[in-house]
Amino acid sequence: MRNSQNLEVMRKDAAATRWCENATSLTSVEWRYLRVPQKDFEAPELSRFGDLAALAPLTLV
Repeated sequence: MRNSQNLEVMRKDAAATRWCENATSLTSVEWRYLRVPQKDFEAPELSRFGDLAALAPLTLV
């Protein structure tokens, strides 16, 4: 991945994290950002959110 792509991904991760923090503050329901690689998202055997969440590392972004 090129440096500009890495920077873009980092900015998107930061924006998504801020969104979750704001949503949590506004709704009093915890929101957490979970980044799922595209190849995993498109895998045919993954059809439910729980299947994707199982791929997450132990510490979420």
